[in-house]
Amino acid sequence: MIQSETMTLQRQSDDFLLTELAKGDIKTSFRIFSGGAMPPALARTAVRLLETHRADQRLHQRYPIELKVEYKLLKKGRVERLGNGRTTNISSGGIFFETGDTLPVQGRIELAMEWPFLLEGVCALKLVMRGRIVRKETTGIAVKIANHEFRTAGVRSLPRPTPTTQAV
Repeated sequence: MIQSETMTLQRQSDDFLLTELAKGDIKTSFRIFSGGAMPPALARTAVRLLETHRADQRLHQRYPIELKVEYKLLKKGRVERLGNGRTTNISSGGIFFETGDTLPVQGRIELAMEWPFLLEGVCALKLVMRGRIVRKETTGIAVKIANHEFRTAGVRSLPRPTPTTQAV
């Protein structure tokens, strides 16, 4: 039997059974028919390939963007707590951010961050995302985004042109 943190591969008569584990519970099993022979190196490679494939099955590309973020923990549509932090990465499906605050492992949350680009070069934008906390790690909080929108945050002051006087 070959075992990693998330997979086991064991021989069963003439086949092999590859089992994916999820927090100690069996999540998925695959039977590999090989006629009874699978060299250990090939077995280790099979486990590594399947683990890599599993890890890369993200639905949305993550982008390493660091922005200041303000959050609101929501409970029954009301704001329960306010706080701030810094994003680590963002995708269209989720966001991972760091905060010094202790947050729950689940629950509804609203995130707002100043977007680094101006609308038409003059109007500041704020990206507002609503979703739910899906994971808490020592390095931060993962949020699955239910919806997002850009809001205008006011027009930036531009120097006004001074009227020119014409000599008569």
